[in-house]
Amino acid sequence: MKNSNKAIEGISLILARHKLVPMDELQALMHTYKSSDDIAFEDFLIEEDLVTKDDLLQAMSEYYSVPALDVVGEFFDHYLLSLFPKNILLRFAFIPYTRQADILTIVAAEPDYPELARIISQFITHDLAFMVGLNNDIIESVNEFYDESITYQPNHIANAQMERSAGSVHPMDLSGDDLLEDQQPCLLDENIPCIIEENDDDYETF
Repeated sequence: MKNSNKAIEGISLILARHKLVPMDELQALMHTYKSSDDIAFEDFLIEEDLVTKDDLLQAMSEYYSVPALDVVGEFFDHYLLSLFPKNILLRFAFIPYTRQADILTIVAAEPDYPELARIISQFITHDLAFMVGLNNDIIESVNEFYDESITYQPNHIANAQMERSAGSVHPMDLSGDDLLEDQQPCLLDENIPCIIEENDDDYETF
């Protein structure tokens, strides 16, 4: 997934300001990236060995004004991931990380993507908080989860539902053209439930 020009320039300038990439190489760097295959800018920087992962995550955190997380090796809750169709997670490069009270923290490659909160809100009733992570690492974590949890079934929903706090996340009107046909959430994968009610018993530790 290609980054926006604004994100590319912003992250590049932060890397240059911190003397992680020479300023005089920025234009050539961005030109090379724009002519590359469909790859996220941060993955391009890592593949070209232009910056370390830690330095890049730090720059991304500064650009997006959210905490950064290296998702490699992190534990992701089965139930939280089962709330989302696999192809939605992959298409928009995000993964649910933790839930505290009624706040769900999402790690996304582009946490400022304009439609991301509205897309996520079709599947959950939580308020949202965001972190930023590397696109390729998020994709690999999602694929690994689905590869390893084919037989996993979420716990039975038995207790009272957890309601969304008023007005913090706005639902998407699925009757319009907000999503392409292959993005329609409840129709994407009949094996993945479109769940909008959760309770505390569904968050056991495995």
